[in-house]
Amino acid sequence: MKPLLPLILAILSFPTLIRAAEDWSVEIVPTQVKADGTKHITGDFFVITTNRTNRNLRVWQQWNSWGTYTISFSVKPADGPSFNLEPSHTRLWTWNMPSFTIVEPGKSFVLTASISKDRNSRLEGFPEKFSEGPATVQAHFTIKEDEDTKRLGVWTGSASSAPETISIRKPD
Repeated sequence: MKPLLPLILAILSFPTLIRAAEDWSVEIVPTQVKADGTKHITGDFFVITTNRTNRNLRVWQQWNSWGTYTISFSVKPADGPSFNLEPSHTRLWTWNMPSFTIVEPGKSFVLTASISKDRNSRLEGFPEKFSEGPATVQAHFTIKEDEDTKRLGVWTGSASSAPETISIRKPD
């Protein structure tokens, strides 16, 4: 019976994972969209998460460590291996506490992302050989369950944007 326990738990949690993904729509807003329709990320850009439920959802604010690490990106360059971009874990937190905002049904919550080197919460994870080019990019909005999410009633789960082609330039 013990070998079946992880499988049973995974099957039982699957509806929760599906529901979590359906709670939000996630969209990347690139740094620039050119006249020919090509999308580019060169510095700061945004991720819009929209509450698709009929209830208020609490999410971590981005100014604290709980909220900073809720966004990540999977990147598949046209001519190279896939990689992930995640907020830097080298940031020093001088003031930090869990705080949330409430997103009403049908309303959006905007997250800021950056690949600029001068940003405290810049995204890291570029491979050494990657410099610039088109890639299939997908944003992932994730809040993992922990004592703080339980205590404060913060939404937990993961939702992703549709994959889209965006040209990315690695910061110098």
